[in-house]
Amino acid sequence: MLEALGQICPAATPDPQPWRSATRLADRHALTLYDATYAAIARARNTVLATLEHALLEAGLGQRPSELTARP
Repeated sequence: MLEALGQICPAATPDPQPWRSATRLADRHALTLYDATYAAIARARNTVLATLEHALLEAGLGQRPSELTARP
């Protein structure tokens, strides 16, 4: 069972780059490190962050889920 779970949910390999990026984003946009980390990881994975967090939306670091689901 653990083997199957490992295939479905592979372990994330720590990469220092998103964490450095998160600290820069937090500082630049006056975000919590918690919120900035989500934005940094989304950027590192070249994807859009779906969020309702006002600070991330105001900083242009994410989009509302309703906007993403409305895309063709």
